[in-house]
Amino acid sequence: MILLAGYAYADLVQRLSTRVQLRLHGLLLLISLLWLPILATDGLKPTGSEDPSLHIIFLLAITIGLPYFMLSTTGPLVQAWFARAQPSPEAAQKAYRLFALSNLGSLLALVSYPFGIERILAVPEQAWIWSIGFFLFVVTMLTLAWHIARQSPRAPAPPLVSPTSESSAPTMSTLLFW
Repeated sequence: MILLAGYAYADLVQRLSTRVQLRLHGLLLLISLLWLPILATDGLKPTGSEDPSLHIIFLLAITIGLPYFMLSTTGPLVQAWFARAQPSPEAAQKAYRLFALSNLGSLLALVSYPFGIERILAVPEQAWIWSIGFFLFVVTMLTLAWHIARQSPRAPAPPLVSPTSESSAPTMSTLLFW
């Protein structure tokens, strides 16, 4: 649900001027730092006597909710900024390739986690490493936003796809590949 909400946010924010996008996204990134470190206190953990399902969802929402939301929004936004910075069909293709590579990286991390990281590091160590990594991610994103803000005009952001552009229906081989 948070991933879907992040994509919806990225879609809506892209309708604003680039400077407003950068300010809003930068502010939310700074606010998300308040969630660090992502360690849950013992008082928040399920006791074991009740059904933990809702408790775990609540625990995840208050410990990792906003940082995960910000991570989910940043990929589509950065790809849109990249495509707008170089308005050509080749740049748009590169943006989609970056999106595919991002998804591949996420899949590899997800598959490798139980066989690598989970066996090597205890949960508190993982949480601290993740928190430090997220902090570095926020610093990197704020630096990128600062550079983009210095180079972008104050006009509203142009659409990624022109409303008058013709697009053909995907071929059967493309549909099967999807």
